[in-house]
Parts: sequence; C-alpha cells; structure tokens
Amino acid sequence: MMEIRAYKCDVCSREKQQSNHWYIVRIGTAFHIYYWESWREGREGAGDDSIDIKHVCGQECLGKLLQLFLDRKT
Repeated sequence: MMEIRAYKCDVCSREKQQSNHWYIVRIGTAFHIYYWESWREGREGAGDDSIDIKHVCGQECLGKLLQLFLDRKT
C-alpha cells in the first residue's frame, strides 16, 4: 500500500499541491538546493544529525531560508 504524506513548507507552512514548484534544501556546513522532482530519499548525508532537510514551497521562501542561513553564519 502506498503511503500518502502531506508536506508543508518549513518557512511559511503552505501545504504542497501538485502544481507548486517546490525545493528540498539540505543545510549543514553548506546550503544545497534540489528541485523537488529530482530529489531522492536516501541521498548522501541521510541520517547525519548535522544535516537539516527543509521542504520549501517556492523562490520567495527559498530566499528567506537562504538569508537565515547566511545570518547564522555571520
């Protein structure tokens, strides 16, 4: 049986729909961005507590998350 999971943006809490252009962001010592469609679970770093994975609903929230990452680094 296929598991259905609802995803929400980790920045604005918008729920993922079919037509949204979402991103997956891996945050560790670097900021890695993947298109939702090309993301595959189990990529390198999965299970690594130092890597945080975020679901992001679009470019505006992606920019906000990047700014938080950059502010944290300064």
